[in-house]
Amino acid sequence: MDRIYVLLLTWFSMTFHTVSSDECLCGDNLVVVKLYRHDLSLNLSDVDDFYDVDVSNDSITDLQNLLSSSLTSIRHRILHLDLSYNYIQQVQRSFFTALPKLRSIVLSANNISAVDKDVFMDARCLQTIDISRNNIEQLPTGLLGKQGEVMRIKKFDASHNQIRSIGSELFHKGLIYLKNVDISYNNMEYFDFWPYKTKSINQNKLSGCPIHVDVSPVRYNFISVMGYTFNLSHNNISYFKNDFKIKPGQQKNFIVDLTFNNLKDFACCLKALNAETPSDIAILRLELNNNPWFCDCSVYDAARKFSNSVYTDQARTYLYCHDPPDLQNKSFGYLMENTDKLICNVSDDCPAGCLCQERPSESLLAVDCSMVKTLTELPYRLPTYPRISLNVSGNQIQIIAARKYAHALTRLDVSRNKLINIHPKFFDETKMLTFVDLSNNSLTSLPIALRNLRIPLSDVRVGNNSLICSCDTLWMNEWLKETNGTNLTCTVDGNVQNMDSVTYNSLTCYRDILLLACFVSVGLICVVIISVAVVYKYRYETSVLLYHTFGVRPFDKPKQEQPMDVEDEEEAPVFTNDVYISSNRQNPKIIGWVIKTLLPKLENFKKTCYYPPKDDNLGDSIADVITSAMESSRNILVILDDSKLDKDWCMEEFYMGHNIAGKVILVLFDSPTKFEDIETEPIKTYINRKDYIQMNHKLFWPKLEYELSKGN
Repeated sequence: MDRIYVLLLTWFSMTFHTVSSDECLCGDNLVVVKLYRHDLSLNLSDVDDFYDVDVSNDSITDLQNLLSSSLTSIRHRILHLDLSYNYIQQVQRSFFTALPKLRSIVLSANNISAVDKDVFMDARCLQTIDISRNNIEQLPTGLLGKQGEVMRIKKFDASHNQIRSIGSELFHKGLIYLKNVDISYNNMEYFDFWPYKTKSINQNKLSGCPIHVDVSPVRYNFISVMGYTFNLSHNNISYFKNDFKIKPGQQKNFIVDLTFNNLKDFACCLKALNAETPSDIAILRLELNNNPWFCDCSVYDAARKFSNSVYTDQARTYLYCHDPPDLQNKSFGYLMENTDKLICNVSDDCPAGCLCQERPSESLLAVDCSMVKTLTELPYRLPTYPRISLNVSGNQIQIIAARKYAHALTRLDVSRNKLINIHPKFFDETKMLTFVDLSNNSLTSLPIALRNLRIPLSDVRVGNNSLICSCDTLWMNEWLKETNGTNLTCTVDGNVQNMDSVTYNSLTCYRDILLLACFVSVGLICVVIISVAVVYKYRYETSVLLYHTFGVRPFDKPKQEQPMDVEDEEEAPVFTNDVYISSNRQNPKIIGWVIKTLLPKLENFKKTCYYPPKDDNLGDSIADVITSAMESSRNILVILDDSKLDKDWCMEEFYMGHNIAGKVILVLFDSPTKFEDIETEPIKTYINRKDYIQMNHKLFWPKLEYELSKGN
């Protein structure tokens, strides 16, 4: 019967008691009477007072029974209700529906493990909600009203629970009166922009606490709501999120307490907050002390920016470092003044046993391998960085070889090793090097590339080496003068001398240079003599190659021009063809080669050709045609094969060409060995003198071009 009564009561309240601003009694001049459990047995139905009911520590387990048994007569006049330290496990929406004027509800220290999103939906006058010290794990969206719906809530306390997550729309722009949120002592693991989703107004400009307010023109920036706090301290927050994509500058004037959490990475937090400038960070009003901040190079940018801003004094106690040990308990102000302490250890590509540290204050990567003691060469690979300082002192390195990272080196310490040699091109790559220590090694000389670096000698340490003075090391004297450095010593014939006192004369370098010049001159003369002998022996091949490559004929005798009388000019031959081609007309292999290969090639040489099988006119006398064609051709090209020697007519054609031209260009189509036993003249003479071109020779075409050019 009690539950039926409550349901009827709830329906009646929802039907006939629509809450208005006046019914919420927002004024502060009301007379409120404090009631305890024993007072609820009195007959208060005829009393017009308002009540603050305290039923804490009363072993209450069921709110519906409490409502039906003790609060029925005064439910419309209850403004404050304290239910703390009871055994309540569930909270129903109907309970608050029956209390239309309720301003504050205290449910702390009960056994509540979950709250429905609509449990306070009908409690339109609520200003304070305290659900602290329970076992609640989640705060769902809608618990504090629908998105954009104006609510009167000023204080919300959910501290000392087991809360791990918060609904994305739990806090919304309708919470215009909200001034205090406490979610401390929970299990939150991240921080999102929940505080910055709400809007606030200047409540002095409002009468009472109206619920129908247009919040659309209300702005976020610096609205005067003094004392607004959002407490998230004593959680397990280790990182920030910004799922709402809110930018700095859209915040109210309140403080977000994130102390006593698990925040370590300051740079990641700033990145999530979209905070790029000191003003962006300051405007967020975050309390970040008492977190295990790891102060490394990621804090450098923020420390540098704050040290040069108007927020310098405010930022001095912004946070305190927990790690690394040498910065423990150091303030942000200390970091601003000692940015060189902000370093990061780099592990990727760092050589085994070495310490690689990024130092943003110096804009370099410092690599220290001095503790390894067993290195026999420079590290093959280092982390990629624009500027690198490398310390490999106290190891076993004998040779400095070229490295890909040499161009990035700004400092190099190879002292106390076993150096005996440096790759001559190593220092050619180290254009940014400003300091080098090669002291306490076994070097007998230094690479001259050191001089090109233009480093002051005070920053080049080469002491305690076994330098030997020679003509090759005299450049060091000039270097000493240019850099105004201190004297170096070296050994000359077992005696130690100041290097600047050693000269060319004392080392007899001029004699050495003279001897060297003599040796070089003799060598050059020998090379010239040998070259001339080779060229003379193979002068024909040399002429062919020079003509083929450069178009010159250096070994040809210049023609002597003789004056010609009129009769000689009239008798001068007129050539209509450059080449007359004579070959075996019965050999199809030769004919095919001539037509398909030789003739196109001669056209490339810009030579006009006469080839009987192609150009003879039928019906004419063969002897007359051959004679006329040969006489009108500048060159006679005879292609000789072993079968041609058996053709009388072909031999006759060879003789005619020889008699007319005086000399023919002989091409052996077959191997020269097939013509070794020839006794017929003048072919025998051509063969014996090797006055021919072998078709299969690799210089066949250059030789042919060269021979054809002789008659031009």
